[in-house]
Amino acid sequence: MAFELPRIPLGPRATRALKALGYVVLGLVTFIYALHLTFPYDRVKDKGVAWLSSRYDVTVGGVERGWLPGTFSLKRVTLRTRPEKPGDQPTIMVIDSLAVDIRLMSSLFSMAAVVELDAKIGPGHIRGGVEAGKDRFKLGLTSKNLPLSDIPGLADVVGLPMGGKGTVNVALDLPRGNWQLATTKISIDCPSCTIGGDGAKIKPRNTTAAKAAWVGDGIEVPRLFVDRLQAEFVIEHGKYRMAKWNMQSPDGDLVIALEGTVTRNLKDSPIETGCIQFRGSDALAKREPKFDGSLDLIGGVLMGDGMRHLKVAGKLGKMKYLPRACEGAAGADDDVEAGTTAGTRSRPSLSNVPDSSGGTSTAPATGSIRPVPPEGAPAGEHDGTDSPKPDDVKPGSEDDGVEPPEGKVEPGRDDRPPLGSTGVTGPPPAGEADEPGADAKGTASHDKPGDEGSEGEAAGAGTHPSEGDPPPENE
Repeated sequence: MAFELPRIPLGPRATRALKALGYVVLGLVTFIYALHLTFPYDRVKDKGVAWLSSRYDVTVGGVERGWLPGTFSLKRVTLRTRPEKPGDQPTIMVIDSLAVDIRLMSSLFSMAAVVELDAKIGPGHIRGGVEAGKDRFKLGLTSKNLPLSDIPGLADVVGLPMGGKGTVNVALDLPRGNWQLATTKISIDCPSCTIGGDGAKIKPRNTTAAKAAWVGDGIEVPRLFVDRLQAEFVIEHGKYRMAKWNMQSPDGDLVIALEGTVTRNLKDSPIETGCIQFRGSDALAKREPKFDGSLDLIGGVLMGDGMRHLKVAGKLGKMKYLPRACEGAAGADDDVEAGTTAGTRSRPSLSNVPDSSGGTSTAPATGSIRPVPPEGAPAGEHDGTDSPKPDDVKPGSEDDGVEPPEGKVEPGRDDRPPLGSTGVTGPPPAGEADEPGADAKGTASHDKPGDEGSEGEAAGAGTHPSEGDPPPENE
Protein backbone atom coordinates (compact mmCIF):
# COMPACT_ATOMS: atom_id res chain seq x y z
CA MET A 1 0.00 0.00 0.00
CA ALA A 2 1.53 3.27 -1.15
CA PHE A 3 1.90 6.11 1.28
CA GLU A 4 0.11 9.26 0.21
CA LEU A 5 0.59 12.71 1.64
CA PRO A 6 -2.50 14.48 2.77
CA ARG A 7 -3.77 16.96 0.27
CA ILE A 8 -4.48 20.48 1.36
CA PRO A 9 -7.18 22.10 -0.66
CA LEU A 10 -5.92 25.40 -2.04
CA GLY A 11 -7.78 28.00 -3.89
CA PRO A 12 -6.54 29.64 -7.07
CA ARG A 13 -5.10 32.63 -5.18
CA ALA A 14 -3.09 30.47 -2.74
CA THR A 15 -1.77 28.37 -5.58
CA ARG A 16 -0.47 31.42 -7.42
CA ALA A 17 1.19 32.72 -4.20
CA LEU A 18 2.98 29.44 -3.60
CA LYS A 19 4.23 29.37 -7.17
CA ALA A 20 5.62 32.90 -6.82
CA LEU A 21 7.33 32.00 -3.55
CA GLY A 22 8.88 28.94 -5.15
CA TYR A 23 10.28 31.02 -8.00
CA VAL A 24 11.84 33.46 -5.47
CA VAL A 25 13.47 30.67 -3.48
CA LEU A 26 14.78 29.05 -6.64
CA GLY A 27 16.20 32.36 -7.78
CA LEU A 28 17.95 32.97 -4.47
CA VAL A 29 19.46 29.49 -4.40
CA THR A 30 20.59 29.84 -8.00
CA PHE A 31 22.14 33.23 -7.24
CA ILE A 32 23.95 31.98 -4.14
CA TYR A 33 25.39 28.96 -5.91
CA ALA A 34 26.38 31.05 -8.90
CA LEU A 35 28.10 33.49 -6.53
CA HIS A 36 29.81 30.61 -4.75
CA LEU A 37 31.06 29.10 -8.01
CA THR A 38 32.35 32.43 -9.30
CA PHE A 39 33.52 33.98 -6.02
CA PRO A 40 37.28 34.82 -6.09
CA TYR A 41 38.40 32.77 -3.09
CA ASP A 42 41.97 33.30 -4.25
CA ARG A 43 41.62 36.92 -3.23
CA VAL A 44 40.49 35.82 0.23
CA LYS A 45 43.62 33.68 0.40
CA ASP A 46 45.78 36.65 -0.58
CA LYS A 47 44.17 38.79 2.14
CA GLY A 48 44.95 36.14 4.74
CA VAL A 49 48.54 35.81 3.56
CA ALA A 50 48.99 39.58 3.72
CA TRP A 51 47.58 39.66 7.27
CA LEU A 52 50.02 36.98 8.46
CA SER A 53 53.01 38.31 6.53
CA SER A 54 53.97 40.70 9.34
CA ARG A 55 55.15 37.72 11.43
CA TYR A 56 55.42 34.74 9.10
CA ASP A 57 56.45 33.75 5.62
CA VAL A 58 53.28 32.09 4.33
CA THR A 59 52.86 29.73 1.41
CA VAL A 60 49.58 28.09 0.30
CA GLY A 61 49.49 25.03 -1.90
CA GLY A 62 46.01 25.61 -3.35
CA VAL A 63 42.37 26.59 -2.83
CA GLU A 64 39.40 24.21 -3.14
CA ARG A 65 35.74 25.19 -3.15
CA GLY A 66 33.33 23.36 -0.90
CA TRP A 67 29.89 21.92 -1.73
CA LEU A 68 28.03 24.46 0.32
CA PRO A 69 28.12 28.18 -0.46
CA GLY A 70 30.73 30.12 1.52
CA THR A 71 32.91 27.09 2.23
CA PHE A 72 36.39 26.52 0.89
CA SER A 73 39.63 25.00 2.11
CA LEU A 74 43.30 25.90 1.85
CA LYS A 75 45.65 23.01 1.22
CA ARG A 76 49.23 22.62 2.43
CA VAL A 77 49.63 25.89 4.33
CA THR A 78 53.17 26.54 5.61
CA LEU A 79 54.05 29.17 8.21
CA ARG A 80 57.74 29.98 8.66
CA THR A 81 58.92 32.33 11.40
CA ARG A 82 61.54 34.99 10.74
CA PRO A 83 64.67 34.80 12.93
CA GLU A 84 65.11 37.96 14.96
CA LYS A 85 68.88 37.50 15.41
CA PRO A 86 71.58 35.95 13.23
CA GLY A 87 72.00 32.29 14.04
CA ASP A 88 68.43 31.74 15.28
CA GLN A 89 66.66 28.76 13.76
CA PRO A 90 63.26 29.47 12.17
CA THR A 91 60.20 27.49 13.21
CA ILE A 92 58.18 25.85 10.45
CA MET A 93 54.51 24.93 10.96
CA VAL A 94 52.65 22.88 8.36
CA ILE A 95 48.83 22.87 8.21
CA ASP A 96 47.62 19.98 6.11
CA SER A 97 44.18 21.48 5.51
CA LEU A 98 42.44 24.64 6.68
CA ALA A 99 38.67 24.52 6.20
CA VAL A 100 36.93 27.91 6.13
CA ASP A 101 33.17 28.35 6.45
CA ILE A 102 31.81 31.86 5.92
CA ARG A 103 28.42 32.10 7.64
CA LEU A 104 26.53 34.17 5.11
CA MET A 105 23.28 34.56 7.02
CA SER A 106 25.03 35.35 10.31
CA SER A 107 27.23 37.86 8.56
CA LEU A 108 24.20 39.60 7.07
CA PHE A 109 22.35 39.91 10.38
CA SER A 110 25.35 40.86 12.56
CA MET A 111 26.94 43.21 9.99
CA ALA A 112 30.26 41.47 10.57
CA ALA A 113 32.24 38.71 8.92
CA VAL A 114 31.56 35.47 10.78
CA VAL A 115 33.96 32.67 9.88
CA GLU A 116 34.43 29.19 11.33
CA LEU A 117 37.81 27.48 11.05
CA ASP A 118 39.02 23.89 11.28
CA ALA A 119 42.75 23.35 10.84
CA LYS A 120 44.09 19.80 10.58
CA ILE A 121 47.69 19.61 11.74
CA GLY A 122 49.12 16.10 11.84
CA PRO A 123 47.02 14.00 14.23
CA GLY A 124 45.29 16.96 15.86
CA HIS A 125 42.94 19.83 15.10
CA ILE A 126 42.48 23.51 15.88
CA ARG A 127 38.82 24.51 15.77
CA GLY A 128 37.26 27.88 16.40
CA GLY A 129 35.62 30.95 14.99
CA VAL A 130 36.33 34.56 14.15
CA GLU A 131 33.91 37.48 14.13
CA ALA A 132 35.39 40.64 12.66
CA GLY A 133 33.29 43.79 12.55
CA LYS A 134 33.87 47.50 12.41
CA ASP A 135 33.84 48.02 16.18
CA ARG A 136 34.55 44.54 17.53
CA PHE A 137 36.82 41.56 17.04
CA LYS A 138 36.13 38.16 18.59
CA LEU A 139 38.29 35.06 18.46
CA GLY A 140 37.79 31.62 19.94
CA LEU A 141 40.18 28.72 19.31
CA THR A 142 40.63 25.29 20.87
CA SER A 143 43.30 22.74 20.09
CA LYS A 144 42.70 19.01 20.49
CA ASN A 145 45.23 16.18 20.41
CA LEU A 146 47.75 18.56 18.89
CA PRO A 147 51.53 18.64 19.47
CA LEU A 148 52.47 21.87 21.24
CA SER A 149 55.33 22.34 18.78
CA ASP A 150 52.77 22.81 15.99
CA ILE A 151 50.71 25.54 17.67
CA PRO A 152 51.49 28.85 15.93
CA GLY A 153 52.99 31.51 18.22
CA LEU A 154 53.29 29.32 21.33
CA ALA A 155 57.09 29.13 21.15
CA ASP A 156 57.25 32.93 20.85
CA VAL A 157 55.18 33.35 24.02
CA VAL A 158 57.10 30.77 26.08
CA GLY A 159 60.50 31.70 24.66
CA LEU A 160 61.47 28.05 24.11
CA PRO A 161 60.11 25.29 21.86
CA MET A 162 57.61 22.93 23.48
CA GLY A 163 56.82 19.32 22.68
CA GLY A 164 54.19 16.81 23.65
CA LYS A 165 50.43 16.88 23.27
CA GLY A 166 48.30 19.36 25.14
CA THR A 167 45.22 21.53 25.00
CA VAL A 168 45.28 25.27 24.36
CA ASN A 169 42.17 27.47 24.62
CA VAL A 170 42.00 31.10 23.47
CA ALA A 171 38.99 33.39 24.01
CA LEU A 172 39.31 37.03 22.98
CA ASP A 173 36.82 39.89 22.84
CA LEU A 174 38.43 43.15 21.70
CA PRO A 175 36.10 46.17 21.28
CA ARG A 176 37.31 48.97 19.02
CA GLY A 177 40.90 47.77 19.22
CA ASN A 178 41.21 49.03 22.81
CA TRP A 179 42.86 46.48 25.09
CA GLN A 180 41.65 48.38 28.16
CA LEU A 181 38.14 47.15 27.29
CA ALA A 182 39.20 43.66 26.24
CA THR A 183 38.29 40.35 27.85
CA THR A 184 40.82 37.60 27.23
CA LYS A 185 41.54 34.16 28.59
CA ILE A 186 44.41 31.96 27.41
CA SER A 187 44.90 28.57 29.07
CA ILE A 188 47.36 25.71 28.56
CA ASP A 189 46.92 22.19 29.92
CA CYS A 190 49.73 19.77 29.21
CA PRO A 191 49.64 16.37 30.98
CA SER A 192 53.05 15.34 29.66
CA CYS A 193 55.22 17.68 27.62
CA THR A 194 58.78 18.92 27.16
CA ILE A 195 60.49 22.31 27.05
CA GLY A 196 63.70 23.09 25.15
CA GLY A 197 65.87 20.70 23.18
CA ASP A 198 66.76 20.62 19.48
CA GLY A 199 69.32 23.45 19.70
CA ALA A 200 67.14 25.70 21.87
CA LYS A 201 69.04 28.54 23.53
CA ILE A 202 68.31 31.31 25.97
CA LYS A 203 70.39 34.44 26.38
CA PRO A 204 70.12 36.17 29.75
CA ARG A 205 69.51 39.91 29.72
CA ASN A 206 70.98 42.59 32.00
CA THR A 207 74.09 40.50 32.71
CA THR A 208 77.56 41.81 33.48
CA ALA A 209 80.24 42.01 30.80
CA ALA A 210 82.07 39.03 32.31
CA LYS A 211 78.93 36.86 32.26
CA ALA A 212 78.06 38.02 28.74
CA ALA A 213 81.46 36.83 27.55
CA TRP A 214 80.83 33.38 29.03
CA VAL A 215 77.28 33.19 27.68
CA GLY A 216 78.23 34.10 24.11
CA ASP A 217 75.34 33.54 21.72
CA GLY A 218 73.24 31.84 24.41
CA ILE A 219 72.94 28.95 26.84
CA GLU A 220 71.84 25.66 25.31
CA VAL A 221 68.71 24.32 26.98
CA PRO A 222 68.39 20.53 26.89
CA ARG A 223 65.07 18.75 26.73
CA LEU A 224 63.37 19.28 30.09
CA PHE A 225 60.54 16.94 31.04
CA VAL A 226 57.28 18.23 32.54
CA ASP A 227 54.81 15.85 34.16
CA ARG A 228 52.02 18.43 34.33
CA LEU A 229 51.69 22.07 33.28
CA GLN A 230 48.59 24.18 33.88
CA ALA A 231 48.69 27.90 33.14
CA GLU A 232 46.02 30.55 32.69
CA PHE A 233 46.50 34.19 31.62
CA VAL A 234 43.52 36.54 32.02
CA ILE A 235 42.71 40.11 30.93
CA GLU A 236 39.58 41.67 32.41
CA HIS A 237 38.41 44.98 33.90
CA GLY A 238 41.52 46.77 32.64
CA LYS A 239 43.92 44.41 34.47
CA TYR A 240 46.02 41.45 33.37
CA ARG A 241 47.36 38.66 35.59
CA MET A 242 48.68 35.14 35.61
CA ALA A 243 45.59 33.62 37.18
CA LYS A 244 46.89 30.07 37.40
CA TRP A 245 50.30 28.39 37.35
CA ASN A 246 50.97 24.78 38.28
CA MET A 247 54.07 22.96 37.08
CA GLN A 248 55.31 19.54 38.15
CA SER A 249 58.64 18.37 36.76
CA PRO A 250 61.36 15.93 37.85
CA ASP A 251 63.97 18.36 36.48
CA GLY A 252 63.19 21.27 38.80
CA ASP A 253 60.69 23.91 39.79
CA LEU A 254 59.47 27.00 37.95
CA VAL A 255 57.01 29.58 39.29
CA ILE A 256 55.82 32.61 37.30
CA ALA A 257 53.79 35.54 38.66
CA LEU A 258 52.68 38.46 36.51
CA GLU A 259 50.21 41.29 37.10
CA GLY A 260 49.64 44.85 35.89
CA THR A 261 47.36 47.45 34.34
CA VAL A 262 46.42 47.25 30.68
CA THR A 263 46.98 50.23 28.38
CA ARG A 264 45.35 50.81 25.01
CA ASN A 265 48.29 49.08 23.35
CA LEU A 266 48.93 45.77 25.10
CA LYS A 267 52.69 45.83 24.50
CA ASP A 268 53.00 49.15 26.36
CA SER A 269 51.26 47.84 29.49
CA PRO A 270 53.57 48.29 32.52
CA ILE A 271 54.47 45.34 34.72
CA GLU A 272 53.51 46.14 38.31
CA THR A 273 54.26 42.74 39.85
CA GLY A 274 56.45 40.22 38.09
CA CYS A 275 58.59 37.39 39.40
CA ILE A 276 60.27 34.24 38.09
CA GLN A 277 61.46 31.61 40.57
CA PHE A 278 63.41 28.57 39.42
CA ARG A 279 65.82 25.87 40.56
CA GLY A 280 67.20 22.65 39.14
CA SER A 281 66.81 19.25 40.72
CA ASP A 282 69.47 16.71 41.67
CA ALA A 283 68.31 14.51 38.80
CA LEU A 284 68.94 17.35 36.34
CA ALA A 285 72.42 17.96 37.80
CA LYS A 286 73.32 14.32 37.19
CA ARG A 287 71.80 14.13 33.70
CA GLU A 288 72.76 17.61 32.43
CA PRO A 289 75.66 18.88 34.60
CA LYS A 290 76.65 21.53 32.06
CA PHE A 291 73.21 23.14 31.98
CA ASP A 292 72.83 22.86 35.76
CA GLY A 293 76.09 24.76 36.18
CA SER A 294 74.94 27.38 33.68
CA LEU A 295 72.00 28.38 35.90
CA ASP A 296 74.39 30.74 37.70
CA LEU A 297 74.94 32.59 34.42
CA ILE A 298 71.20 33.15 34.04
CA GLY A 299 71.38 35.23 37.21
CA GLY A 300 68.94 35.62 40.02
CA VAL A 301 69.18 35.95 43.76
CA LEU A 302 69.75 32.64 45.52
CA MET A 303 67.25 32.34 48.37
CA GLY A 304 67.40 30.18 51.47
CA ASP A 305 65.10 27.51 49.98
CA GLY A 306 67.39 27.06 46.96
CA MET A 307 65.13 28.99 44.56
CA ARG A 308 66.60 31.73 42.40
CA HIS A 309 64.55 34.91 42.02
CA LEU A 310 64.36 37.20 39.00
CA LYS A 311 62.22 40.30 39.28
CA VAL A 312 60.37 41.11 36.05
CA ALA A 313 59.99 44.82 35.26
CA GLY A 314 59.43 47.07 32.25
CA LYS A 315 56.56 46.49 29.84
CA LEU A 316 54.88 43.43 28.36
CA GLY A 317 56.43 44.16 24.99
CA LYS A 318 59.92 44.69 26.47
CA MET A 319 60.50 42.86 29.73
CA LYS A 320 63.52 43.38 31.97
CA TYR A 321 64.80 40.64 34.27
CA LEU A 322 66.49 42.02 37.39
CA PRO A 323 68.46 39.88 39.88
CA ARG A 324 66.40 40.88 42.91
CA ALA A 325 64.30 39.04 45.45
CA CYS A 326 60.61 39.02 44.63
CA GLU A 327 58.12 40.89 46.76
CA GLY A 328 56.83 38.97 49.71
CA ALA A 329 59.85 36.66 49.91
CA ALA A 330 62.16 36.57 52.93
CA GLY A 331 64.95 39.08 52.39
CA ALA A 332 63.13 40.87 49.59
CA ASP A 333 63.96 44.26 51.10
CA ASP A 334 67.68 43.54 51.49
CA ASP A 335 70.26 44.89 49.06
CA VAL A 336 71.37 41.52 47.75
CA GLU A 337 73.57 41.00 44.72
CA ALA A 338 73.13 38.20 42.24
CA GLY A 339 74.74 34.96 43.27
CA THR A 340 74.46 35.64 47.01
CA THR A 341 71.97 34.37 49.53
CA ALA A 342 69.25 36.82 50.49
CA GLY A 343 69.07 37.89 54.11
CA THR A 344 72.75 37.29 54.92
CA ARG A 345 73.90 40.92 54.71
CA SER A 346 72.69 43.97 56.57
CA ARG A 347 72.99 47.61 55.63
CA PRO A 348 75.99 49.46 57.15
CA SER A 349 75.28 51.66 60.20
CA LEU A 350 77.31 54.08 62.33
CA SER A 351 75.34 53.31 65.47
CA ASN A 352 77.41 50.27 66.43
CA VAL A 353 80.99 51.17 65.49
CA PRO A 354 83.44 49.41 67.88
CA ASP A 355 85.90 51.61 69.75
CA SER A 356 89.40 50.85 70.97
CA SER A 357 88.15 49.38 74.25
CA GLY A 358 86.20 46.69 72.46
CA GLY A 359 82.81 48.25 73.18
CA THR A 360 80.53 50.23 70.95
CA SER A 361 80.22 53.96 70.60
CA THR A 362 77.41 56.05 69.22
CA ALA A 363 77.85 58.47 66.37
CA PRO A 364 78.29 62.14 67.45
CA ALA A 365 75.41 64.51 67.00
CA THR A 366 75.38 66.64 63.89
CA GLY A 367 77.42 69.85 64.35
CA SER A 368 79.22 68.80 67.57
CA ILE A 369 83.00 68.62 67.94
CA ARG A 370 84.55 65.83 69.92
CA PRO A 371 88.01 66.67 71.39
CA VAL A 372 90.94 64.37 70.95
CA PRO A 373 91.84 62.82 74.33
CA PRO A 374 95.40 63.42 75.57
CA GLU A 375 97.98 60.70 75.37
CA GLY A 376 97.63 58.09 78.02
CA ALA A 377 94.03 58.91 78.82
CA PRO A 378 91.76 55.87 78.75
CA ALA A 379 89.25 55.80 75.96
CA GLY A 380 85.91 57.25 76.90
CA GLU A 381 87.16 59.00 80.16
CA HIS A 382 88.09 62.44 78.76
CA ASP A 383 85.74 65.01 80.29
CA GLY A 384 86.18 67.48 77.47
CA THR A 385 86.52 70.59 79.73
CA ASP A 386 89.31 72.00 77.58
CA SER A 387 87.59 71.19 74.35
CA PRO A 388 87.20 74.15 72.00
CA LYS A 389 83.84 75.56 71.18
CA PRO A 390 82.66 75.83 67.58
CA ASP A 391 82.91 79.67 67.78
CA ASP A 392 86.57 79.52 68.92
CA VAL A 393 87.69 77.71 65.79
CA LYS A 394 88.15 79.75 62.62
CA PRO A 395 88.17 78.13 59.22
CA GLY A 396 91.70 77.49 58.01
CA SER A 397 93.37 78.14 61.39
CA GLU A 398 96.04 75.75 62.56
CA ASP A 399 97.55 76.45 65.99
CA ASP A 400 100.73 74.40 66.25
CA GLY A 401 102.13 76.37 69.23
CA VAL A 402 104.96 78.10 67.23
CA GLU A 403 105.14 81.88 67.02
CA PRO A 404 105.27 83.21 63.48
CA PRO A 405 108.52 84.87 62.35
CA GLU A 406 108.89 88.60 62.70
CA GLY A 407 107.41 90.50 59.83
CA LYS A 408 105.00 87.75 58.89
CA VAL A 409 101.37 87.50 59.67
CA GLU A 410 100.14 84.36 61.32
CA PRO A 411 97.95 82.39 58.95
CA GLY A 412 94.27 82.77 59.64
CA ARG A 413 94.69 86.01 61.66
CA ASP A 414 92.94 89.10 60.35
CA ASP A 415 94.78 92.34 61.36
CA ARG A 416 92.74 94.66 59.19
CA PRO A 417 91.08 97.62 60.97
CA PRO A 418 87.41 97.34 61.78
CA LEU A 419 84.79 98.70 59.41
CA GLY A 420 84.32 102.46 59.66
CA SER A 421 87.84 103.35 60.77
CA THR A 422 90.17 105.47 58.60
CA GLY A 423 93.07 103.14 58.94
CA VAL A 424 95.35 106.07 60.16
CA THR A 425 97.10 105.49 63.45
CA GLY A 426 99.32 107.71 65.51
CA PRO A 427 103.10 107.89 65.01
CA PRO A 428 105.24 105.33 66.73
CA PRO A 429 107.40 106.37 69.66
CA ALA A 430 110.70 107.97 68.80
CA GLY A 431 113.43 105.53 68.01
CA GLU A 432 111.10 102.69 67.28
CA ALA A 433 110.38 101.51 63.82
CA ASP A 434 106.94 100.85 62.50
CA GLU A 435 105.72 97.29 62.63
CA PRO A 436 105.81 95.38 59.41
CA GLY A 437 102.75 95.99 57.40
CA ALA A 438 102.44 99.65 58.43
CA ASP A 439 101.05 102.14 55.98
CA ALA A 440 103.69 102.93 53.36
CA LYS A 441 101.51 105.13 51.22
CA GLY A 442 103.49 108.26 51.99
CA THR A 443 106.84 106.68 51.21
CA ALA A 444 105.92 106.15 47.65
CA SER A 445 106.30 109.90 46.96
CA HIS A 446 109.99 109.82 48.05
CA ASP A 447 110.81 107.04 45.64
CA LYS A 448 111.25 107.92 42.02
CA PRO A 449 111.58 105.20 39.49
CA GLY A 450 115.06 105.04 38.08
CA ASP A 451 116.83 106.79 41.07
CA GLU A 452 119.92 105.04 42.25
CA GLY A 453 119.08 105.75 45.90
CA SER A 454 115.59 104.57 45.66
CA GLU A 455 116.57 101.19 46.99
CA GLY A 456 118.14 102.66 50.11
CA GLU A 457 115.28 105.04 50.67
CA ALA A 458 112.84 102.24 50.39
CA ALA A 459 114.72 100.37 53.06
CA GLY A 460 114.14 103.17 55.52
CA ALA A 461 110.71 104.08 54.37
CA GLY A 462 109.22 102.89 57.60
CA THR A 463 110.90 105.76 59.57
CA HIS A 464 109.42 108.58 57.51
CA PRO A 465 105.99 109.81 58.55
CA SER A 466 103.28 109.89 55.97
CA GLU A 467 101.86 113.11 54.54
CA GLY A 468 99.07 114.24 56.75
CA ASP A 469 100.48 112.52 59.82
CA PRO A 470 101.20 114.83 62.78
CA PRO A 471 104.89 115.56 63.47
CA PRO A 472 106.46 113.52 66.21
CA GLU A 473 106.59 115.03 69.64
CA ASN A 474 109.94 116.17 71.03
CA GLU A 475 111.20 114.23 73.91
